[in-house]
Amino acid sequence: MQNKTNHQLPTTNHQSPVTNHQSPITIHPNHSTTRFRYKLIDDEYLDEKGKIKGEYKFKINHPAMKIKHSKFIGNPEDKFQTMLFLPEGEGRKAEGGLRTRGYFKFSYVWCGDSDGDCVGDSGNGSKGRWWIADLDGNPIMPAPEEIQKQISQYINSLSSNTQSSGAVDTNSTSQTNLRVNCDGDGNISTFKDHNSPFTNHYSLLNKLPLITVITVVLNGEKYLEETIQSVINQTYPNVEYIIIDGGSTDGTLDIIKKYEDYIDYWVSEKDNGIYDAMNKGITLAMGNIIGIINSDDWYSFNALNLIYHAYMSISQKIGILHGDMNLIKDENKFFILRPYRNLKKIKKGMIINHPTVFVSRKIYLENGFFDINYKIVADWELMLRFYLHGIKFYKINTVLANFRIGGLSYNYNKKHIYEKHIVRKKYNLFKIVDTLYIYDLIKYYIFGNFISRLSLFKKYLLSKFQ
Repeated sequence: MQNKTNHQLPTTNHQSPVTNHQSPITIHPNHSTTRFRYKLIDDEYLDEKGKIKGEYKFKINHPAMKIKHSKFIGNPEDKFQTMLFLPEGEGRKAEGGLRTRGYFKFSYVWCGDSDGDCVGDSGNGSKGRWWIADLDGNPIMPAPEEIQKQISQYINSLSSNTQSSGAVDTNSTSQTNLRVNCDGDGNISTFKDHNSPFTNHYSLLNKLPLITVITVVLNGEKYLEETIQSVINQTYPNVEYIIIDGGSTDGTLDIIKKYEDYIDYWVSEKDNGIYDAMNKGITLAMGNIIGIINSDDWYSFNALNLIYHAYMSISQKIGILHGDMNLIKDENKFFILRPYRNLKKIKKGMIINHPTVFVSRKIYLENGFFDINYKIVADWELMLRFYLHGIKFYKINTVLANFRIGGLSYNYNKKHIYEKHIVRKKYNLFKIVDTLYIYDLIKYYIFGNFISRLSLFKKYLLSKFQ
């Protein structure tokens, strides 16, 4: 059992500007998240449209990658199996993305001379290269030459930035080579390095873990494009993007198809609510760490690069990363919402910013995902469950995401209050009487629909003193 503490990851106080959702489409040529895609399916198994034939979609086997019948072979105690494609659900409208054309993304591990023999190396000159890693992080085969070149170009660009800028500026999130360090006790610190960290056979940058981002959407044409662009234009290049649509009837699918070359997998079909859609995305995720950003929110520039560095700083431990976020009201920044310092207060309610949360895939496998019996507070129940199971939380002290006020969890009503009570009862968080339940009901009957505004005002005041 791991110690339940909320470790601080001080990085920067940089605030990304709030952007206009109607800004023109921009794909940054140097920040593409599609460079490291790997062709897993041969052309002979694709149809005339370049998509995998239906009769083969659920028959993909790859022993080295532990893929059997298009599912990854896990441990018997895992809560679910990671799969390449979703079985067709009710009202399936369409599916697409890079996966349906045979392209997949993986984590990469540098196997240099100082690291000893790589798995599968037979002395044929494969050492000193980037290897594709399986879902457990084990190198299984050298990456193709094209990907070797793409990774080298990425690292060379980092090295050039370091040499041109001199010392690392830990007060700027635009510095790609931000370095953070975590000691054995989970204490986090930042430090400046006057030397390039990308020398000596990439002694520091020796892993490029895959980060999976999931967006769930239903009739979200108004803001979805901004969300998509915030993901595919991240500075960290090894990103897998999955979109789960609940059967939209507006222009959502047109937007998704417009970005099909940048989305790894998307599907449009009915679901049992937002948390069921999130669970679908998690079962498809092949990344070491998984983030979920809704269709009316967006990531700050460089957010995933900060997640990468934070993840590496804790030595890829099983943990949860999270940070600050901008609250957006009427397309203007309202204030910065910072998580509570005392993580024990998570027993009372959601005190961390879910759009900024990145969870190790192994945590989901070992502890399960969203409980769809809760229609409003399933995100809080899941974080509480992780906390009670001893999972460590690591906070990054900078803005990672932008959140538009509204949505399910901000519609505070009696059902919301009752679900929180049921969760506290489930985990025995009170002995006889749930005083928090009574307190919430009293507040609701006194203030009614104004309680959400009062809650925001309280958070605004707290943000000034944290």
